[in-house]
Amino acid sequence: MADFGGDIETFRGEAKAWLEANFPKALQADPAAQLAAMGGGKESADAKAWREAMGAKGWGTPTWPAEYGGGGLSRQQARVLQEEMAKVGARNPIGGMGVMMF
Repeated sequence: MADFGGDIETFRGEAKAWLEANFPKALQADPAAQLAAMGGGKESADAKAWREAMGAKGWGTPTWPAEYGGGGLSRQQARVLQEEMAKVGARNPIGGMGVMMF
C-alpha cells in the first residue's frame, strides 16, 4: 500500500495537487474528449497524455498492488481519489472489461 503519512487529508491534498498538475485543462472544458477513444473515436493528444499519466501513477487501477501496475491505495484513499477526480471532471481513462475481468 502507498504511504501518504497515514492521514487521509494529507493524501487528499497530494491527490488534488497531482490532478492539478496532470489533468489537462482542455479535458476539463471538453469532457466528451475523455470518452472519444472508448467509443471508437480518435484519442486526442490531451486524452493520451491523461491516460499515460494515470497509468504511470498506477491510479488507473488504484487499489491494485504497485507490483502489478496499480496504485497500491487503500479503499479509503481510492475513494478520496475518486472524489477529487469528480471535482475536476476527470474520468479514469483506464478500465473497461479487461480490468474488470481481473
